[in-house]
Amino acid sequence: MPSTRPRRNNKRKNYRKNTRNTSRKPAQKKFQLAKPKASVVNQLSNILETKKYLGLDYDLANGFWIQNPIEVGTLPLNAAGLSFMPDSFYRMQFQSAIQRSAATDNELADNCIEGQSVFSKYLQCKVQIDYPDGSGAPLESPRPIEIIWGWVNPLNFTEFTTPKLSTCTPAQIRAHTLNAIQAEFNSMTDPMEFHDKHKRRYNIIGRKKCLPNLTKQIPTKDNVQFGPHNCSSAKMHYNINFKMMKKVNYTQSEATGDASVPHFAYPNEAYLPFVFLYNPDFAMYDVSGVDAIKFKFNDCHWFNDA
Repeated sequence: MPSTRPRRNNKRKNYRKNTRNTSRKPAQKKFQLAKPKASVVNQLSNILETKKYLGLDYDLANGFWIQNPIEVGTLPLNAAGLSFMPDSFYRMQFQSAIQRSAATDNELADNCIEGQSVFSKYLQCKVQIDYPDGSGAPLESPRPIEIIWGWVNPLNFTEFTTPKLSTCTPAQIRAHTLNAIQAEFNSMTDPMEFHDKHKRRYNIIGRKKCLPNLTKQIPTKDNVQFGPHNCSSAKMHYNINFKMMKKVNYTQSEATGDASVPHFAYPNEAYLPFVFLYNPDFAMYDVSGVDAIKFKFNDCHWFNDA
């Protein structure tokens, strides 16, 4: 038998519900451009010609540029540390500036910047450490030095700062990097002390202790008589990689006061990569008759013209 119960009418309820929802206007969304996917950025950067910049150094005596200069030097055991600037990122060159120089420099302009900015893809640094051995080795066992790398806040020079935007030198850029990190890595305080917190102007992305592989030592003449501790220490090689993948604007500088670099292009508004050799116990060693630590540093920058 069919039911005599009247059917439920939901039209009025639905009407009220719909009316209530449409009475409020949705908030207007802020217009934003969609960010491209990482795969799209990589694909576009690979289509363009990738340039390999090894850095240029100026030979003042002969008046021409030298490609791929390798920095070589020593670090005494009683020194707090040494900061390296990847010159292939700090000291680039515009093609127009190189082409205006001597005719022998024109072939070096192929890997220089065509415009005013680049799309930086990759930056690699190579460090070689050689501890003193033999008669120049320290009597006490030194604490191994550390390699620390990361980023420093931008320079942000202007025409009203010291140095000025168009006349700064590589030495002044290196001083900016050192001033940002020396408060942490140039102190004779005990590492067990508690220090006050302060705002940092740098960001560390990696650090590594320089420990030689004793299984790769080469026997010396005194090895048979005095034991394996007289073997020559093996050189240590480290690769440091900076993943860039960003656009970097470069500024021309005449480098007033630095005859070794008459002009160069540097990133004034970008974060700056740094590599630092840190000697934690530099104040504890007696370096009389002890040789210094030998090092070599080289870097290479891959980029696309933007």
